[in-house]
Amino acid sequence: MKEKKLRCVLQQTNGITIITIIITIIVMLILVTVTIEFGSGQIEKAKLEDLKTTMLLIKGRAQIVADKEDFGESYDSTGMVKLADASDYDLSLLEPTLNELADTSNLYIWEQTAMDNNSIDVKITNTDFFVIDYSTGEVYYSLGYTYEGNTYYSLAQMQNI
Repeated sequence: MKEKKLRCVLQQTNGITIITIIITIIVMLILVTVTIEFGSGQIEKAKLEDLKTTMLLIKGRAQIVADKEDFGESYDSTGMVKLADASDYDLSLLEPTLNELADTSNLYIWEQTAMDNNSIDVKITNTDFFVIDYSTGEVYYSLGYTYEGNTYYSLAQMQNI
């Protein structure tokens, strides 16, 4: 008789333990999913903020460069390239955005050399660069930033995200 009671208690305990483990695993999977989703959103937000900070820094340094008296004659010594002379750069992603501008004569490309020459400690690859419109102070990023299916290229657009 005692054996039957012991077996019943063991069977009930095993059943409860298995159900408890399954519920625990389900709850942990839900928590992990929520944490990953939240973390991914925070990482994307940090990337956007980092890009906006870099673009604001470039905008400020570009204003300093523009305020120099000899900017028109010696811009190439700062590592900038006038957009009109930018045959080595892939502007295909930026073209629709730049085509909307009325005046492109004051557009200059900043790549790593310009960043280094202007004391901006940001490393970019040799495929991305920034375009500065010295007439308006707007900064454009060659690769853009994609958010919710839309790609934004200018600092003004990114600040509204």
